[in-house]
Amino acid sequence: MLENPLEQYQDEFASQIGAKAARATALGRQALVLLLKALDIKEGDEIGVCAFTCLSVAEAVKVTGAIPVYLDVDEHLCIDPDQILKHSKNSLKAVILQHTFGNPGRLDELLDACNYINAIIIEDCAHALGSYWGEKHLGCFGSGAIFSFQWGKPYTTGQGGMLICSSELIAEVDQMLETWAVPQQIKSAIMLEIQRKAYSVASKTGVEFYIRSLYKLLRDKGFISGSFKLDSDFKFEKGYIKYPDRLTLKEGLKQLKRYPEVEEKRRKTVCLIENMLEQNNIPIWQRSENAKIIILRYPIFVENKNEILQIAAQKNLDIAGWYNSPVHPLKNDDLVKVNYAKGMAPDAEIYIEKLIHLPTYNVTEEDLELMINTICNEIK
Repeated sequence: MLENPLEQYQDEFASQIGAKAARATALGRQALVLLLKALDIKEGDEIGVCAFTCLSVAEAVKVTGAIPVYLDVDEHLCIDPDQILKHSKNSLKAVILQHTFGNPGRLDELLDACNYINAIIIEDCAHALGSYWGEKHLGCFGSGAIFSFQWGKPYTTGQGGMLICSSELIAEVDQMLETWAVPQQIKSAIMLEIQRKAYSVASKTGVEFYIRSLYKLLRDKGFISGSFKLDSDFKFEKGYIKYPDRLTLKEGLKQLKRYPEVEEKRRKTVCLIENMLEQNNIPIWQRSENAKIIILRYPIFVENKNEILQIAAQKNLDIAGWYNSPVHPLKNDDLVKVNYAKGMAPDAEIYIEKLIHLPTYNVTEEDLELMINTICNEIK
């Protein structure tokens, strides 16, 4: 008998992470909403959120009726543990620990801080597939965790999410799915498959960067909608959560099997980057000795970010600068809609003004040299 592809994907993912159970959704933000609701997060609850995050996280919190409370970051671009300890016991119902670019920051201190104020620990592992703290995969330190497979993630199925949690919590998750989830629409599934085929061709022919640049241009001009679209109604209703379609499940199983190869390539690329940076007296990104991580994008902090990004664009170099706000990609009045006000996270706002980052996959050594030489020539 052929195995159900949804169950197969979930079981193989859980096994690879070392989790008790996993459940797949059509989007990462849907997985987070599902996990929050299964953990009984309700209207008015305050949820600690990293102040260097994307709209998907803030949206998920708002959809449950809860209130995102933004916690400033440290040099790892993760929550500063001291920011958690500023809150009184039981004031934050949960804290979402984001492992930015795969880095868990000061994880032991973060866990201790959450436990001290009695906050539920949720891990945002959208960037962190394949990353460990000691011998334990990130995502296995709290009540649950979510992963994302959207474009630009450790592996991609175009769209898609996964949550992992304990065997005790999975019954509540399954009840939520039975009540609220619906199948992905056929039209959406076909369009996503077409995008995957185009992405595959672009990756193999070396034009992926140019396709992404065109996509960004069209998005910025308003001709197409991006991955992050603010819907200020934040409604939760039947159909908000969707199951991934069979083609996406098939792609997920394929990507999961080949991910160890991707991990190895990312490790080698990071070694190349750090050797080049050290040769040019540029500080490498710090991480704890206990963190065995796969870096999604390699961060560098500079004083003239915009100038470097402009020159990189002129040279068609894959040097990027997101996130561009504490809740990417929102700015100005839209930030208020997700409860962020300028000055709430001053360190995050400073890092955002200085952050650029390099690819760790699908990049040649020659291109890396061009990128780092460009940065060195323009750095101030």
